[in-house]
Amino acid sequence: MPASNERRIAIFGTFDVENYGDLLFPLLAQQRLAPAAMDVVAVSPTAGATRYRDTVPVISLAEFAKTADSFDGILIGGGNIVHIRDFGLPGYDENAYPALWAGATAHALRHGLPVVWNAPGVLAPEGTAPGPDWLQRVAAAANRFAVRDTQSADAMARWAGRRPEVMPDTATDLPHLWPETALRRRFARIRKKLRIPKARPVIALHVKARSLRRTSVADFAQQLDAALEAAGATAVLIAIGRCHGDHELAQALHAAAPRHTIAYDDADTLQDIAAVIAGANAYLGASLHGQITAAAYGVPARLVAVPNLHKFEGQAIQMDRTADVVDSWETALKDLPRVLEQPKQALPDAIAPQLEAHWNRVTQIFAAGKQAAAHADIFPDAAIETALADAVAEMRQGSAAPARSGKDAPPPADDTPPPCPADMGRQGV
Repeated sequence: MPASNERRIAIFGTFDVENYGDLLFPLLAQQRLAPAAMDVVAVSPTAGATRYRDTVPVISLAEFAKTADSFDGILIGGGNIVHIRDFGLPGYDENAYPALWAGATAHALRHGLPVVWNAPGVLAPEGTAPGPDWLQRVAAAANRFAVRDTQSADAMARWAGRRPEVMPDTATDLPHLWPETALRRRFARIRKKLRIPKARPVIALHVKARSLRRTSVADFAQQLDAALEAAGATAVLIAIGRCHGDHELAQALHAAAPRHTIAYDDADTLQDIAAVIAGANAYLGASLHGQITAAAYGVPARLVAVPNLHKFEGQAIQMDRTADVVDSWETALKDLPRVLEQPKQALPDAIAPQLEAHWNRVTQIFAAGKQAAAHADIFPDAAIETALADAVAEMRQGSAAPARSGKDAPPPADDTPPPCPADMGRQGV
């Protein structure tokens, strides 16, 4: 429990899944806000616990709704959570995603809590016209309004009538949370445990099933083995998204190409995954936050953008790493010799001041405390969850967003995490 003089800040996102990138956001917020005596509480659709021992404990949306008055502010994001889509995920009801941003804002206004957008991604309906009044009130209520890429900002401006600021994904702040020297020491221990010779180059390799397109595991393993043999390197196969089945794919690839690969699929801390990436000579993978981690520590990388989501380009531009983004594993493996020869590349000088300014502003907003209502209630004189469900259902009828077909399956217990929310066809977190 936080000390009585601490402010309680709720951060909203999909932190109830075994997905490295999602789970970083509460830790980064906690690191930045703790010096100002602010305690961060993660809020997600369920209270599902993950295998990772170094995460922030999570409470469910329902629990937050019951205890909203005990909080002093809310952070929305990161991740691609700003949308009205329902992907039928077990444990997530059809309005789980809108509840993470629109519902959270509605509760905040009811209790006089300041609202900060912590650089989430936006997936507004394509070609959408300005949304209804309640959506415009959600955008207007943000005390700080920031998203992580230009396309998200453009989408929000069209959809809600207010354009957010664009800033880097807050995961670029990782060295502030885990200094490079500490991660390199940690990787040295992992390397010793995995019995990788000191002189042998190490590739941190992350493969997501959908990134292989129609290539079979056997065929890809053959291509990988040949590339590693030519490079004289060992690939440590990391499971960034266990909720995608990345750990199972890592095991299958190692079984099919055992000469130069090691399956490191059982990490039980996020810091160990970060250490493998930060300590490696190169990163090749299909994860945005794998590439962001590599860039944060200067590690040369290739990001296999399959499918090609706007978040990949948006972050690569801000990190000056557009050359990292490739359209196939064939290209990534072909580039491996060049990647291994690349020097370390620091993030652009502009990023650190942007992050510092963001967290300074966030701290100021929350330090000011609860406030009298400066904006109209999102759903005046109505129960928030019911009003949100009705409003989203009406909006879905006029958009291309898929609607869920039914509610016949009961949700699992609160401690059962759903599959990865990032696994959304062409839309990933």
